[in-house]
Amino acid sequence: DQFSFWGDRLQFIVGVRKDVLKQNVQSFVTGLTLPNNDEQTSPRYGVLWRVTPQLSLYGSYNESFTPASGAGSVQGIPFPSPTARQKEVGAKFELMNGRVFGGVAVFENIRRNQTTVDVLNPGFSVATGEITSQGSELDVGISLTENWQVLLGGGFQKAEITADNVPANLGLEQFNVPNQMASLWTKYQFKQAATKGLSLGLGVTYVGERAGQRDSVVRSFPVPAYTTFNGLISYQRGVHKFALNVENIFDRRYIMTAAARLADPGEHRS
Repeated sequence: DQFSFWGDRLQFIVGVRKDVLKQNVQSFVTGLTLPNNDEQTSPRYGVLWRVTPQLSLYGSYNESFTPASGAGSVQGIPFPSPTARQKEVGAKFELMNGRVFGGVAVFENIRRNQTTVDVLNPGFSVATGEITSQGSELDVGISLTENWQVLLGGGFQKAEITADNVPANLGLEQFNVPNQMASLWTKYQFKQAATKGLSLGLGVTYVGERAGQRDSVVRSFPVPAYTTFNGLISYQRGVHKFALNVENIFDRRYIMTAAARLADPGEHRS
């Protein structure tokens, strides 16, 4: 439910989600088929205060869970469902009669029941891991003219292993989570009679360095940062729109993820 007070200046949202999971998991090690039933209640709360028509402050808290899959324990027992809790506070703003708008936020996310290596039984896992992520985000949109808009975004995040069966992993960064990300997108829409309906767009995305997983114990080798450029040409005539999107314009070679001694390359130009 969403409700408000004080002329809509103070707004609340309260929600709850009930999930009932019923599944069977068969272990090819023990030959047993065991039920893996679970019930989770996930609340969600939020509050927003409109300080002025151009500035709002907000805070939120929510919980979630993902149904577990597999039975990677040596006993063939299904894993408990991974859960997460997230807290976030931030602000939304408008300046210069709406020509500049955006938001800023800081957050913390804690994920539990993550699978980690079973040090007593190599090749198997136990669901005793925990990952804590903390970060901030900034998004700004600018209408330079009636036809020309620019969108800027940036984020900082540190995802740290805070519980693990392998003591050497504690305090290390979670693999494949970049510390910095940034993007810029600009679009110009022609409105003159001869070119009305034509739009041109150009974007750039930056993904910072992140940790790669070499094996179950060491997660410290760096995966290089990368930058890609994307383009857009579109034309709208009445209810019809034609568009050409080009991703990774310069066909930059880069690594998206690296885990278990395998590196997945990014997409070529498309």
